[in-house]
Amino acid sequence: MKDHITTKVACFGEDIVGQANIFLHKALDGNANFGFHVHPSTGRRGIATLLSREAIKVAQWKGINVLYIRTNEDNFAAIAVARKLGFIRDDRRFADKGVVVFVKLTT
Repeated sequence: MKDHITTKVACFGEDIVGQANIFLHKALDGNANFGFHVHPSTGRRGIATLLSREAIKVAQWKGINVLYIRTNEDNFAAIAVARKLGFIRDDRRFADKGVVVFVKLTT
């Protein structure tokens, strides 16, 4: 897939408990969408942060300058991880009602 930058996966035994993905997005002028998910039963253990940091390293290596996270405004866990990773809220970009957008320069 030409728009795929990276996917990082966390496993516990044979179970996948989390993932982080980065994809190029045409509307973002060569920059990329960034998303992560951790199974609720394994939340609050730093899995999303660890996966995200590793995915961001790959994006930097591949020359991605800006990453965007879009999430629901009531997804407090995702917002906390985004802030921990240095993303800054910027709802002027691609925000729909009930959605917040975070942006991070990778350089």
